Amino acid sequence: MPKLKESPEAIAQRKIRGTIAAHCEEQDVTRGELARAARMSRCTLRRRMESPMDFTLGELFAMNRKLKFEPEELCAFIGIKGSKR
Repeated sequence: MPKLKESPEAIAQRKIRGTIAAHCEEQDVTRGELARAARMSRCTLRRRMESPMDFTLGELFAMNRKLKFEPEELCAFIGIKGSKR
């Protein structure tokens, strides 16, 4: 069977998961610490990581306070291509 092209939403979800995981690893932040920073349980964080489109904007902002995402990364989370001014 031919391989199907990955949907834009699936690509975005993979990028969100990868970005969050990379920042956690770089900064030695555990999933428990990240969950506390985002004011959610570890179980909820795990479910959100499985389906990143379910993250609320508030949860992403709370995680940003802990992980310090680049502005371009935050824009990519919500589907906006960052532009340099």
